[in-house]
Amino acid sequence: MRNFSLVLLLFICISGNAQMIDISQSPTLQKGLTWIENQKPISAESLIKIGGIISPSGQEQERAEAVMKEMKRIGLQEVRMDSGPNVIGIIPGQSAEQLVFVSTLDDLAGVAEHQKAVNKQPYIADGKVIGPGTNTSSITVSMLLAAEAILETGIKPHYTLVFASVAQEETGLQGMKLLYDEFKNDAIAFVDILGDGRSLSYGALGIHWWKINVLNHKPEQGWFSIDIRSLDGSVIAEIETAVASLIAQVGEETGVTLKMEPFQLTPGGQIPGALESELVTTGISISQFLGYEPSLSNRGSSNLNVAISQGTPALGLGGERGGRRGFADEWADIESMNKSAKHVFLLAALLGTR
Repeated sequence: MRNFSLVLLLFICISGNAQMIDISQSPTLQKGLTWIENQKPISAESLIKIGGIISPSGQEQERAEAVMKEMKRIGLQEVRMDSGPNVIGIIPGQSAEQLVFVSTLDDLAGVAEHQKAVNKQPYIADGKVIGPGTNTSSITVSMLLAAEAILETGIKPHYTLVFASVAQEETGLQGMKLLYDEFKNDAIAFVDILGDGRSLSYGALGIHWWKINVLNHKPEQGWFSIDIRSLDGSVIAEIETAVASLIAQVGEETGVTLKMEPFQLTPGGQIPGALESELVTTGISISQFLGYEPSLSNRGSSNLNVAISQGTPALGLGGERGGRRGFADEWADIESMNKSAKHVFLLAALLGTR
């Protein structure tokens, strides 16, 4: 296979005409990539500040305020915080249509406990930012770095570029659902930033977790869980109907009350032609330009599920960002954070400037 690490040629339709863009020969794109490369020390310090804030799902207010302050500093417009609390900033385009980039604001509950136990800020060593809270927050820093690169290069996008750090990802994608409801009518696509693009997701795996409460027995209360997964929402619904019928039958036969309680319902879905879409093929080409052949999946499970389940195209950038997530010695890789920023910058520049 041809090596794409030196040259990337993309065909982008502008007013019906195909235009070939060579990233390696574009002064504007090279300026942005060079600027991002030179920000490694600054981005690492930014991660220490943002990642060091305790932010378990449902308690993101302080970290949200720090991200909002950073959005204002770099020059994003209409920066605000909604009830999520999601933090949103934009780069206005010529069109009201929007390309929406998403990072995760919250951490696993266990991360907060590690942060309290360690009781010190993350630190830099051996090309890493080490400390609980750094792994997930590295993608927010990448997103902000990419947004700032767009502003630094003076790129004037056609689509309005939206940059959002969303809350409550770990507790049912609540922040993303709120964000989607606001932007669904004008968004051409969502990009869910999870890593440096070594893997790309363009479809969503539905995951429905149910808690079955068992009452009136010895002990007095008990429960068990059911995990139903499928790429087809109708299959999940069919299984859930069968389970509900079965537990009702068991209840009648035993005299024990069983109640189905939704624990976490993650929607899924597939968009016909997604793999061949400009969104996905551009993502693939950028990954190749950055030096790796991405693995492809139609079964993502993250914030992108909300958009795809409702028929809006979305791309998940997976891959490397660090290690030991959820442990006391969690860390983020500075080089991966840098490459994530480059991927987002190129996606925003190439898809946003029709």
